[in-house]
Amino acid sequence: MKLKALLVGCAMTLLAACASSPLKQTWSNQDGGKIAFQKTLMLVIAPSESNRRLAEESLVQDMIGFNGQAAYKVLGEDPIKDIAAAKAKVTELGFDGVVVIQYLGMRQEVESTPSAGPYGGFWGYYGHYGYGYPGYYGNDVTTRNIVSSELSIFSLKEDKLLWSSRADMNNPKDVAAAIYKLANATLEDLKARGRL
Repeated sequence: MKLKALLVGCAMTLLAACASSPLKQTWSNQDGGKIAFQKTLMLVIAPSESNRRLAEESLVQDMIGFNGQAAYKVLGEDPIKDIAAAKAKVTELGFDGVVVIQYLGMRQEVESTPSAGPYGGFWGYYGHYGYGYPGYYGNDVTTRNIVSSELSIFSLKEDKLLWSSRADMNNPKDVAAAIYKLANATLEDLKARGRL
């Protein structure tokens, strides 16, 4: 009986952990080897330069073990303007990996649920039946901002995609909070797959 309760508890904990992850889809290449870079370029493709810089600095801090450097410090304001020059500079500086986050967009989700009535239980309801009391007072409306992004990890030595994910973050407080949540979910997934 105790074993059954322990297994149920572990299953519930695992389900709760999975439910809280922002990762909606993940992909990993077939070789499944460890991802280990000596020097990693952290690149964020975002709608504004200020968000890009903040996100890259957050990514450097949050992707522990990747020895990252913000791409804006290496490639300047427009990292994809001249791909040949960017490739030469990254190679010259000895980067062997890159983590890329691309902002995919934001959407709003609105949820409306009926509010509770004034009576609290059946007997309160029963006592007011037929006297014009409504079953509920209105709706509770919740609006969530969902920010979607994609995080990909590339080996520059092999010129190969190693891992990628699509993530939805619910009401992120700010760019740094969103990057922190995404980076932690990524590291957890990589560890679970034996890639770190």
